[in-house]
Amino acid sequence: MVNVKNIEHCWIQVSDGTLLSARILMPCGAMESPVPAVLEYMPYRKRDHGRNRDEMMHGYFANHGYACVRVDTRGSGESEGVLTDEFTLQQTDDGVDIVNWIAEQPWCTGAVGMIGRSWSGFSALEVAARAPVPLKAIIPVCASLDRYRHGLHYAGGCFLTDNLHWTTTMLMLNMRPPDDTLVGAKAAAMWHDRLVGNVPWIGNWLKHQVDDEYYKEGSTVLDIEKFRCAVYYVGGWCDHFASAAVDGALKFKVPFRALIGPWAHHFGHDGEPGPRIGWLQDCVRWWDYWLKGIDNGASADPRLMAWIYEPAAPAPFHAVRDGRWVAERDWPSSQVIEKTLPLSDGRLGAVHSDDKILQHRSPLSVGMAAGGDWCRLGIVGEAPLDQREDDGRSLTFDSDPLEQRLEILGAPILHLRLSTNEASAQIAVRLNDISPDGTSSRVSYGFLNLTHRESHSNPEPLEPGHIYDVTIRLNDIGYAFPAGHRIRIAVSTSYWPYIWPSPRPVTVSVHTQGSSLTLPERQQPRHEIAVAFEPPESAPPTPITILEPAAIERRFSRNLLTGLRTLTLDYRGGYLGPGRLYQLDEIGVVLGHEKSHRCEINDDDPLSARYIVSQVYDMRRGTKSWRFTSEIVMWATVDRFFTEIDARATENGMEIWSRHWSDDYPRHLV
Repeated sequence: MVNVKNIEHCWIQVSDGTLLSARILMPCGAMESPVPAVLEYMPYRKRDHGRNRDEMMHGYFANHGYACVRVDTRGSGESEGVLTDEFTLQQTDDGVDIVNWIAEQPWCTGAVGMIGRSWSGFSALEVAARAPVPLKAIIPVCASLDRYRHGLHYAGGCFLTDNLHWTTTMLMLNMRPPDDTLVGAKAAAMWHDRLVGNVPWIGNWLKHQVDDEYYKEGSTVLDIEKFRCAVYYVGGWCDHFASAAVDGALKFKVPFRALIGPWAHHFGHDGEPGPRIGWLQDCVRWWDYWLKGIDNGASADPRLMAWIYEPAAPAPFHAVRDGRWVAERDWPSSQVIEKTLPLSDGRLGAVHSDDKILQHRSPLSVGMAAGGDWCRLGIVGEAPLDQREDDGRSLTFDSDPLEQRLEILGAPILHLRLSTNEASAQIAVRLNDISPDGTSSRVSYGFLNLTHRESHSNPEPLEPGHIYDVTIRLNDIGYAFPAGHRIRIAVSTSYWPYIWPSPRPVTVSVHTQGSSLTLPERQQPRHEIAVAFEPPESAPPTPITILEPAAIERRFSRNLLTGLRTLTLDYRGGYLGPGRLYQLDEIGVVLGHEKSHRCEINDDDPLSARYIVSQVYDMRRGTKSWRFTSEIVMWATVDRFFTEIDARATENGMEIWSRHWSDDYPRHLV
């Protein structure tokens, strides 16, 4: 990179004496003319695994006058210690120490910003809630303020099966050794400590099935008043954290802006589905104002800028989604009003005085048209398919064809008056766009564990037959329903494989009187605020040679003799790297990955649910090669969850470490 100095490795000592490893990209003249700094702090290995995305983004910032510091979280990459869980108090303590260390360096002006997607976005929020004096601004991307409500583990109080792939991912990644060419002779001891301390994290998430102190640690929504720095919150409508950006626009009191694009779990300059934007240029503008004091108008930006989708035919993948950018000077916006549509017998928006009681029990495989991934990464095959199969096995309510275009921006909310025949039950709701040819496209969705109807901290069993009024908030979205299309609400009592089914088959009785859908209708303002972005730019990627290309398969099957329905997802590369096997030419490291999901269920037996995730990660460096494998199998009875987990590490084909865990956990109304 021209005019950029690369410090491949340096140590940062935190308060308890632990040494954390950093890679720094800075302007060549920073030692003589100090510059502000931008920190990203996460466990995804700056040396190899994260090298390409780091160079493209942090190299770009360095070329625009910032010292960019990439730090491996304690217990990852070349940093000392053991990584024992996500988003711990220790990690936040370390982050504060890192910010203060950076501000004291001779190449730094003393002004520090933080940026990051997902884990590093959480890190930015958690450190900012401590309000270290040098931290002036942050850019969290695809991250959440509330670990329980908008995290990876539970949605609406329902257990997300993404817990399984996440626990095997981190179990596998935490086995990787530090690079001895950087840390020297202590590499072997560091690696030994990691292997001995490596445990699957899913036990934490199954021990904590309600919103308790475990999730409150790291949920910065509880510390929103403590923020002192400016916040630029970024999300994508295809990402599971999109609603957090909207909530941020509502709750933050510090200088704030939110940007929500069409993307999945991505940055704006490399996001899919597109269109991609010149997001790095936009970040530089933000840093220039808050870290350099350049009066470029960034403080006067609208509070919320969002992409409004136009309809698209369902497909396993969209490279680009049509639509347009809109901006709201304030949030909540006076341009967004509540449009309430009552539910009647199969109708949405038609007013009827009589109360219909509609009984429904969904086949448990409803949800297989979702695409298979709750956490979408913009990978081929993730997008939801035509919803007609799932709709046909759900309780649906359709509007008349719309007489005029209807735009929504925000969270659709479904109010249901209902009863159930069981003490534990869940509701899944989809908002769909029905085109004139009958195609059904999923627009948004949401879940509610009905035992959590009053509280995620103190759930209460249902009284069978008792009528409850419940509210299900669907994911925030920006979408335009064209004239001539219908709006459909589809209600089901399961959504496999996104969420684990209730312990017994459930029949729900929906009372139409008192049930309604509220849409956040965005009215066209007289004068739209213009929103425009430059074409995407980045620094050059690190040179990579693809040794074996990626291949992805997704398959449905149904055993006509047993009724077992199976969804299989196979990734040979494409999930944790650009190929099944690829070489980072600059450092001569070869990496590779493959992953498989197998999700099984019978339509009438929730105890038949079985979910298997297996992963393999390969590394080669010089004369050494490593393979790390992890697998989890999960199933349940009426009152317990069971997991069988295996992990194994080999070096040059010889096993050096393996573990097996067999655990079970009581079900707490989940």
